[in-house]
Amino acid sequence: MELQAEIWKRLENVEIAGNVRLGVTEDHAAEIVPRLVGLFRKLHPDVDVDIQTGMTLAMRHELGHPYDIMLAAQQPDSRGGIVLHREKLVWLSRDGKIRRYEVPLPLAVYPEGCLYRRWAIDALDRIKMPWRIAISSPSRTAILAVVAEGFAVSVLPATSIGPGLRKSIVSRGLPPLPNLEVALYRADDRRAATEAFADFIVERFATRSRALR
Repeated sequence: MELQAEIWKRLENVEIAGNVRLGVTEDHAAEIVPRLVGLFRKLHPDVDVDIQTGMTLAMRHELGHPYDIMLAAQQPDSRGGIVLHREKLVWLSRDGKIRRYEVPLPLAVYPEGCLYRRWAIDALDRIKMPWRIAISSPSRTAILAVVAEGFAVSVLPATSIGPGLRKSIVSRGLPPLPNLEVALYRADDRRAATEAFADFIVERFATRSRALR
């Protein structure tokens, strides 16, 4: 990806400057977005990218003000935005195991309005597994800290799970979760910086998908 970014820079030789305001989920901001922004700024060092995290179902209503671009987590086949990829949601516990004596199941989730939270609760209700909210927080760090201490289980996108959390993925004992769609939304903004960054994100995800085939 770094080599391709350098090739693009030499071929395009286009000077772009400005500011792009990006809205994104906490989870994608933790793993995917910093890498994308770093590569993009190697191409266009005069473009500043301001990142704000939140629940994208709510943030979509603020596209244009204050956000120029959004990476939204949404239900599959939502028919909105440019779909970048689909990914799995996974359950997490301290050691990747579920203890049957923990009833009701303690959950560490984002606040009301979060798609992951709703899907996790719906999945548990379908199999009639009792649950309770042990912590509700907008902070990914707080949620992962609670999981690491063994106080609760959580659910997060698979691509947001770094190597240090692989052992925490629960492989059995909990119901399957739906796939998640990640889509790009851009405001009706024809500024060169916004267009360049949006196109860059779409191309990076397309390159990543081809590499995984």
